[in-house]
Amino acid sequence: MVMKFSRGLLTTALATAAIGAAGIASAPPASAGCLAVDPENTYCDDPVASNGTWHRCLQRSLIVFQGGGVWKRMPPTTNCYTVDPSQPWPPTPVGQPQFHVDD
Repeated sequence: MVMKFSRGLLTTALATAAIGAAGIASAPPASAGCLAVDPENTYCDDPVASNGTWHRCLQRSLIVFQGGGVWKRMPPTTNCYTVDPSQPWPPTPVGQPQFHVDD
């Protein structure tokens, strides 16, 4: 019984470390202003360029649930594009802020 409990703790610790390492490896650059719109979607904006545009990235993390608990967190994906506030906002799947995100 003690062996099973220890193995479960080890598995949990390893999974937690892997999730933490994935988050650190995929973090946006320090110069970006970021806004998490929910636990799975974060928008990060680079500084505004002289022409008024900026570079924006949407980082999406997929969390797969099973039986009410977190089962698996997939590696994040990043989609980047240029925002020109003088044009219509680019369509995105999740709650895009309609403003420049600052630090």
